[in-house]
Amino acid sequence: CTITFIQVFKSAGLLVADGFSVQKVKTFFPYAISFVLSIYSNGKVLQYLNVETLIVFRSCGPLVVSVLDWMFLGRELPSMRTTLALLVVCAGAMGYVLTDSEFQINEM
Repeated sequence: CTITFIQVFKSAGLLVADGFSVQKVKTFFPYAISFVLSIYSNGKVLQYLNVETLIVFRSCGPLVVSVLDWMFLGRELPSMRTTLALLVVCAGAMGYVLTDSEFQINEM
């Protein structure tokens, strides 16, 4: 469907796009799969948690990702200012969980 849309608009001169190549598909395939898996996993999480809880836990993701980037990819750790901001966000998330009367995890 997307390829057809792109080809039609490209042929009509309404869109400028690179040509289709198998190498580009191979390059972007892991990203497309990870996107689909993230949508699926969010849907599964919503079976057991409410939306607010999902948002709270996802807000702690950047802190975890920055540490994993440092550990496995050799990237720099965030600056002290950025680390403090990430910790404040995580502290806010934990505070929300501790004070939310409707926080619950349903049986799996």
